[in-house]
Amino acid sequence: MQKKYGSEVSPVNSSKDDDDLHLTNGLLQPKLENCWRGSKRLQTPELQRIVNMKSPSPNIEALQKRKTGLWTELFFTWMNPLLKKGQEDFLQIGDLWAVDDSVEAKTLSAEFENAWNSVRDALREKSGELHVQPSILPVLWSLHKATVLTTAALKLFVDCTQLAPPILVNLLIIYLEEEEEGNNSNDRSEYYGYYICGIFLAFATSKVLVENMYFRLCLRLGISIRVATTCALFNKSLRLCSAARTRRSTGETVNIMQIDTQSLEQVCMMGHFSWSGLIQVFGFSAQLIYYVGPSGLAGIAVMFFLIPLNRYTMMKSMICRKAAQKDADKRIKTVGEVLNGIPAVKTNAWEEAFSDRVGSIRRAELVELKVLRIMSAVSNTLFQLGPVMVAVATIVFFAGVEGRDVTPATIFTALVIMGALRFPLMMYPMMLNQMMMASVAKRRIDIFLAEEEIVRAPVSASKTREDAPASASAATRQEPLTISLGEVDLEDASDKVTDAVIEVTDGVFTWEGSLEVQQRFDELKAAEEERARKMQARMGGNKPEAKVGSSQPSSPAPSKASPAELSAGKVAKAGSANRTSLVLGEAKPLNLRIKRGELVAVIGPVGSGKSSLLSAILGEMYQKQGSAHVQGSVAYVPQSSWILNNSLQNNILFGAPLEQASYDRVIELAQLTRDVEILPDGHSTEIGEKGVNLSGGQKQRVSIARALYTKADIFVFDDPLSALDVHVGKEVFKKCILEGLHGRTRLLITNQLQYLQQCDRILTLEDGMIVEEGTYEELMAIEERLDQHKRA
Repeated sequence: MQKKYGSEVSPVNSSKDDDDLHLTNGLLQPKLENCWRGSKRLQTPELQRIVNMKSPSPNIEALQKRKTGLWTELFFTWMNPLLKKGQEDFLQIGDLWAVDDSVEAKTLSAEFENAWNSVRDALREKSGELHVQPSILPVLWSLHKATVLTTAALKLFVDCTQLAPPILVNLLIIYLEEEEEGNNSNDRSEYYGYYICGIFLAFATSKVLVENMYFRLCLRLGISIRVATTCALFNKSLRLCSAARTRRSTGETVNIMQIDTQSLEQVCMMGHFSWSGLIQVFGFSAQLIYYVGPSGLAGIAVMFFLIPLNRYTMMKSMICRKAAQKDADKRIKTVGEVLNGIPAVKTNAWEEAFSDRVGSIRRAELVELKVLRIMSAVSNTLFQLGPVMVAVATIVFFAGVEGRDVTPATIFTALVIMGALRFPLMMYPMMLNQMMMASVAKRRIDIFLAEEEIVRAPVSASKTREDAPASASAATRQEPLTISLGEVDLEDASDKVTDAVIEVTDGVFTWEGSLEVQQRFDELKAAEEERARKMQARMGGNKPEAKVGSSQPSSPAPSKASPAELSAGKVAKAGSANRTSLVLGEAKPLNLRIKRGELVAVIGPVGSGKSSLLSAILGEMYQKQGSAHVQGSVAYVPQSSWILNNSLQNNILFGAPLEQASYDRVIELAQLTRDVEILPDGHSTEIGEKGVNLSGGQKQRVSIARALYTKADIFVFDDPLSALDVHVGKEVFKKCILEGLHGRTRLLITNQLQYLQQCDRILTLEDGMIVEEGTYEELMAIEERLDQHKRA
C-alpha cells in the first residue's frame, strides 16, 4: 500500500531500519517515488532506503549544547564530529548543535527593545520632547560595543602582522645575496635565515588564527544585528496605526525587513576596514618610500589618481541601487494589487494593459541595474589594473628617472609591498560603497521606526491621549486587549465569574494620528529626500520623476476603478475614504458601557461608523480624548475572513493546542459539521491560498469557529452573518451567538433586523455618533429610526 509523497511507502524488502532515515530536503522524495512507481528497473535496495525516508520531527529543545574551550574555539574542532557525520550519513536536524541562548531571536529582540526604550527615554529626558525617536545606531552601539571594541583590537593586531612580511622578505633576500657573494660582514649566525623563516611562520600563523576569530565575531555580530532589527521592524509593523499603514505598501515593508537589514549585516564584515584600510595604505606607502626612495611617490600618485574614479563608481552604484530599490518596491506593489484584483482583471480583459504597466516598471528597474553592473565592471577593472599601474610607475621612475640599479632585494620587496597594497587600495572604495548602502538602510529603518503606532494604554481619567507618547513601546505600555485561551468550556460560559466589560467615556477617536508624531515623520522623510536630491545633483543632475509614469499605458477603463484598486488593500483605502476622514464622537463624544453577558447589536447606515466603533474598542484608532477600557480577552470576527494556506483544523486552532472536545463543539456551533463531511480529507483538508477552495459562507464560518475556540470573554462580530445564506445565518445566530455564547459579552454589527428582537440592547449609529440606544421595544417606539435603517 502506498500513500502520497511525504508519507510512508511500503515496497518489497523494505527493512525496519530504513524507516529511521530522513531527508532534510523533501524535494527529492516525490521525484524518486515517481521513479519507483514508473520503472521496475529502479526498484533497487538503495532507492528503497531513500523512498522510505520520512520527514524528521525532532525535539528542538533536546538538541545538545556545543562544548566550548580555547582549543575548540581557536581551531574550530567542534565542527569535526558534524563533518564526519555528514560524510558518513544524511544529516538530520537532531545532529546539529542547539543555538546559543544569547543569539536566539527572542533574546535578541528583547535586548534590542530594552535598549531602544533606554535610549529613547534618555533622549526624551534630555530634549524635553515626548515624541522624539532615537536612531538605531546608538541603540546598536549600546548593545554591541563590547564586541565592536574586541573586533577592533583583533583587526589592529592583524594589520600589524600584515606590515611585517615586506620587512622580513627584504632581510631574507639581503642575507641570501650576501651569502651568495660571500660578503657576510655582520658575522650573522648560520641559522639567521632559519630565524627569519621561523618569524615569518609565526606571524603568518598568528595572523590566520586571529583573523579567523575576527571574521567569526563579525559574522556573529552581523547576524545578531540583522535578527534584532528584523524583529523590531516586524513588531513595529504590527503596531502601526491606520494612517501609517496606508502610507506603506507590503512590498516596501518587506524590502526594508529583508534588504536593508541585510545591508546592516554586511557592513559588520567591512566596517572596521574604514580605519584599518587607512593604516594599511599609509603603512605600506611608508615602507615603499623607505625601500625605493622618492620613486615610491610616483606609485602613490597613481594610487591617489584612482581614488576619484573609484569614488565616482561607488556613488553612481549607490544611486542606481537606490533607484532600483524604489522601482522594485513599485513593481512588487503593482503585481500584488493586480493579483489581489485578478477577478476584475480577467473579467475586463485588462491583462495586456497591466502587463505593459508592470513591464514598464521592470524596464526602468533593468536600466538602473544595467548601469549598476557597468559600474561594477569598471570597479573590478580598476581593482585588477590599479596595482599593476602603481608597480609600473614606481619601477619606471626608480630605474629610468633616478637611474638607480634594480637589485633583487629592492625589486622583490617593492613587489611584495605593492601586492599587499592591492587589497586595501581596491577594497576601500567597496567598503565605502557598503557604508553608504548601510547609511541609506539605516535612514530607511529610522523612518519606518518613527512611524506612529497604535497606543492601547488604558486611560483611567478624562485624560487625552496627547499626554502619552504616541509611539510607546510594547515593552513599556500596558496592553488591555489580549487574545487568550480560557479554561472554561463553552457549555459553562454562563457560570464564568469575570468582569469582562467594554466601557468608553467621553471618547473621541480618529483614524489620523498625533500631529507631533506626523510632523516628526515628515521631517525625517523630507531630510532623506533632500539628501537624495543633493546626491543626484552632484552626480550629474536629478533623475526625472516621471520616467516610469511617462511610459505607462493609459488607464484601460477610465470610467471604472482600476483593478489594482480592487485589491484588498486598495478596497480598504478607496472604499473607506469616508471612514478615514470619519471622527467618532466629534460632534458628540461617545459614552458606552456594555456589561458582562450582554448581547448588543450595532446598526446604522453605510458609513455611519459601525466598523470604526469596533476598531476604536479594539484600540485600532487614535484616541484624542476620553477613556476606553476593555476588561477581559477579546475574540474578533472580521467582515472579510482571513484564511491560512493550511489545513481546516489548523485554520481553526490558529496555533493553539488541540482540545478535541472543545474543537468538536465549535465545529458544531459554527455549523461546519456538514461541510467537514463533504471535504475530501475532512478536518485535514488543505485550504488553498485565501481560501480558494471554500465558499464565502464557509470561510466566514471558519472565522467564527476560530474565534469560538479561543474561549474569550468578549466576542466582537463585524457583520459576519451577511456572508451566510438565510437559513445558515439563522442557525449560526441561534445556536452559536445566542445559545452557545450565552453568558459571554457579545457585540454584533448587523444589517439584518430579524435578529434585533433577541438582542439585549441595540445601538444606532449615524455620522460617528450614537444617536439611539436601548432595547428593541424602546427603539420600536421610535419607528422612524428603524424605518431609516430599513431604507439604508
